[in-house]
Parts: sequence; structure tokens; C-alpha cells
Amino acid sequence: MKDEWKAGQVEARHGAPLEDDPAPAKQPLPPRKPEWWEVLQVPPTATEEEIKRAYRRLIKESHPDKAAHLSPEEQQALEHEAKQLNDAYERAMNLR
Repeated sequence: MKDEWKAGQVEARHGAPLEDDPAPAKQPLPPRKPEWWEVLQVPPTATEEEIKRAYRRLIKESHPDKAAHLSPEEQQALEHEAKQLNDAYERAMNLR
């Protein structure tokens, strides 16, 4: 009837964890938010004009209004991409 203490878990003699395990479950890290230059596909040292050109080029490709003929899932994906582009562009312009 000997309990062992291993790596923050209380284990019974047969190796099965007890229900009252004192070790908290590890929470996964939230996904990393991409940097604005990664989203806009420009170098971090890009000029304001380069940022504007990249934004305009990318937003044309992913604008939700041009996706009316696509499935709802594809439309949602394009909306998400457009939101990311808008957010990245706004962050980039705030730094200029």
C-alpha cells in the first residue's frame, strides 16, 4: 500500500494515477499571432509604399465580396484572411 511520488503525480502501487492527482493539467499555449510583415509578405524594414502595395495586392486576392460563388467554408476562410490582412496593415501603419 505504498504510494510513490513521481513527476508531480501520485501513483498507486500498480502505476495507475489516483483520481485526486495534485498536479495541475498543463494548458496548451495560445497560438502565436503572426507579425504584420509575415501576413503582408514584406520584410520588417519595408517602406510605407511597399506595405501599401503588398496590402492592396493581397486584399484583392482574399476580399470576401469576390467569393460569393464559393462555399460557406471557403467564404469564412477568406473573411478570416481579410481580417488578418486588415489587422496587419493597421499595425504596420501605426508604427510608421
